[in-house]
Amino acid sequence: DLKATVSVLYWMSPFSGKHVIRAGLTAVLAGVVNVFQTGVNTELSGGFHGGLKALQAAFANFVIGTFCVSIVACLHRPGWDGLGDERKEGRPMPPWYALFGGPCGAIYVSASIFLSKELGISLFYVMLVTGMMVFSLIIDYKGFLDFAPKTIHPQMVIAVFGLLGGCIMVQDLGNNQSKLSAGEQVGYSILVFFSGFLMPIQAALNRVMQNSVGTPFRAAVVSFSTGTVAVGVVAVIAYAVKGTSTYDGSPWWSWIGGLLGAFFVTAAILSAAPRPSRPSRPTTTTS
Repeated sequence: DLKATVSVLYWMSPFSGKHVIRAGLTAVLAGVVNVFQTGVNTELSGGFHGGLKALQAAFANFVIGTFCVSIVACLHRPGWDGLGDERKEGRPMPPWYALFGGPCGAIYVSASIFLSKELGISLFYVMLVTGMMVFSLIIDYKGFLDFAPKTIHPQMVIAVFGLLGGCIMVQDLGNNQSKLSAGEQVGYSILVFFSGFLMPIQAALNRVMQNSVGTPFRAAVVSFSTGTVAVGVVAVIAYAVKGTSTYDGSPWWSWIGGLLGAFFVTAAILSAAPRPSRPSRPTTTTS
């Protein structure tokens, strides 16, 4: 009958493929937003003077991001759009390490403000993506942080390094506007490479947190809150050691880095979501 035919066609549809495409497009958009966020935060740091400007800009980013994502988390109703778990009881307590998603983000944002200005945005992201992709493959292969282990085929590794090679070839590495020495450029590039490790770790930790709090927006609130505390503590300690810092002003749009960060963190959680299982194949009866 018609109902059985529709059920069979639904089962035969590329259900998992649709999820991969949706997650992939979300990840691409998050990557674009992340580039803009780095530029915006760097512009904001330019309004501060003193040795603490990267920390001050990062702290402003996290405070604004916490406010923005908290509004969304309060307005969002779990389950109505398929994002989140409606259960109020029976969720597992989050493991202690899930709270470190925010501090990972705080380290990355602070480092990106300083290092992107020194290396230039293009070289910065070449090295960052290298670190991200290498460690993402490790997470997939080993199955860290509640992710199921996956087989890493040789062609995947070849594709990754082929993509990275293409990115490096289009860079004008000889045009170093920051006038760094060769040693400084190599050293900063290595730091950016390892900073790239933090982003897949943060996405995985925030995904673990979502399993306990129910929605990606609530997980993002926890991430931004712990990140705000982390960067705030470091900023206070640095202020006590280094002294005063002044703010001379910056464009209004330099304050939207937190909003962009809120979108990026939430999108990263959604992109890291496990692929939904294919529905069970329906049985048909003849009459």
